[in-house]
Amino acid sequence: MSKTGVKILRFTAAICLLATVIWFANPAKLGKTLSSVDLRWFALAVAAAILANAASALRWTYIARLFGLTAPALPLLAAYGRGVTANNLLPGATLSGDMLRAYQLHKLGNPLGPSMLSVVLDRFSGLWVLCLVSALAAALWSGWFGTDSLAHDPAFAQALVIYAVLLGSLILLPFLPLPNFEPRGQSKFAELARSWNGLARKLALFRSKLPRTALQSVAVQLFSALAFWLGGISVGLDISYWLVLALCAPVFIIAALPIGIGGWGTREFAAVLVFGLAGVSAETATATAILYGLCAVIQGILYAPLFLLPRD
Repeated sequence: MSKTGVKILRFTAAICLLATVIWFANPAKLGKTLSSVDLRWFALAVAAAILANAASALRWTYIARLFGLTAPALPLLAAYGRGVTANNLLPGATLSGDMLRAYQLHKLGNPLGPSMLSVVLDRFSGLWVLCLVSALAAALWSGWFGTDSLAHDPAFAQALVIYAVLLGSLILLPFLPLPNFEPRGQSKFAELARSWNGLARKLALFRSKLPRTALQSVAVQLFSALAFWLGGISVGLDISYWLVLALCAPVFIIAALPIGIGGWGTREFAAVLVFGLAGVSAETATATAILYGLCAVIQGILYAPLFLLPRD
């Protein structure tokens, strides 16, 4: 299938998925919920989302410098902002913005391969810590922070503990042993072995600095979950921040899949599915996810003028 065909397929899939979610949530109820949004809470959600992206851009800067790349903070902050705008305009969820970020880092005089690797590891660090933070929040909520009405539901608390264990098991993922090959001669296998060994050295370096990037990623996830929760508060979401932090991992991961534009459709589907288990109505979960998506759209508009600035 051609690239154009893939883009059309992704866009169509996202539209169909979003339409299905809206139908399931009841368009009349969803419209009523969105019309009652409290703009003060929503403004706070936008501010939290901006802080999350700023922290993410600084994490990327640190990872790029870790590999010896030219990565001045201000140009990379601008590059990250352009990536956010691209995510809202181009098919492929976060993939489009990530490709643009790697290209912009390359244009600063860096090799393309390490530039792409820095973006991949930046994304990996964020998703890894997202799972760990959500697992910890789930464990804490089920043990001590159960201030919601679900706190007295043993079945939900037990399910949340299992969920926390499954997510927490991912802590071992970055520490799996990296094989090392001995290339011999000039065969294609030897070239691949040398390339892999070079990549393995970079991954080992990244792994040694993982605690630093993990702390930066924690800030990103705390602000991201806060933006989601504040957007929900603006339309009547009635669960604690800690429970939102616990449940947001599947929503954010599914929204990052290369389907549609800017995560629309997949994010709302995941929100209805995951937060429905916590007793949140379909219209409230859908409205919350839509408002979170609008936080990204607003940022995309705000960052669009960055395309007019010099790349350096």
